[in-house]
Amino acid sequence: MLSHEAAELAERVAKKAVAETFLMIGVDTSDPLSVQRDFAVMREVGRLALDPEFRKDIEHTRKWRLALEAIQVRGITAAIGIIIAGFVGALWLGVKTALGK
Repeated sequence: MLSHEAAELAERVAKKAVAETFLMIGVDTSDPLSVQRDFAVMREVGRLALDPEFRKDIEHTRKWRLALEAIQVRGITAAIGIIIAGFVGALWLGVKTALGK
């Protein structure tokens, strides 16, 4: 085997190994521009994750979400309570009317 043949073989094997490695971690190397966009987005997300102001914004948004969920649960509980109280009141009125005659 000549040295340039060995170099070509080594290059093909290396490219195949790298491509398979990327595929195993979920990176499709058949579209390099897409991969570059994905990595650019990951860099931006990483930069934002380290920004203290952005983290405060996310924490504030989480507090709002939790507060709204609590309001929703309390609202449903209140509505069910009102319905039950109305039913019990109507039942009581019916019993009172029936016994009063």
